[in-house]
Amino acid sequence: MVRIENDCVDCPICSAYCNASHTPHYYCDRCGDETTLWHYEDEELCQDCIDRIVEIDFVEGICENCGEDDMIIDGYGLCWSCFMDTLEVVEGSEE
Repeated sequence: MVRIENDCVDCPICSAYCNASHTPHYYCDRCGDETTLWHYEDEELCQDCIDRIVEIDFVEGICENCGEDDMIIDGYGLCWSCFMDTLEVVEGSEE
């Protein structure tokens, strides 16, 4: 979730055109943490919340994307890192 907040600290050069008075902040739809978010289904979630809600079974194997011999997500054929790469980062939320 994106909220526009006033981060203005009333500095001496502050004016009506101060960018700090309309700063976007990105909060996870589930836990409310301000962090990098990913589009997951119809929500904007942090990695910790995605970790908690995605039902994942890991099996030994080779990732179909990067080729690493690692624990892969059963049914996806991907390691966790490559799975997260398939999700779109919410623009502007990158830390």
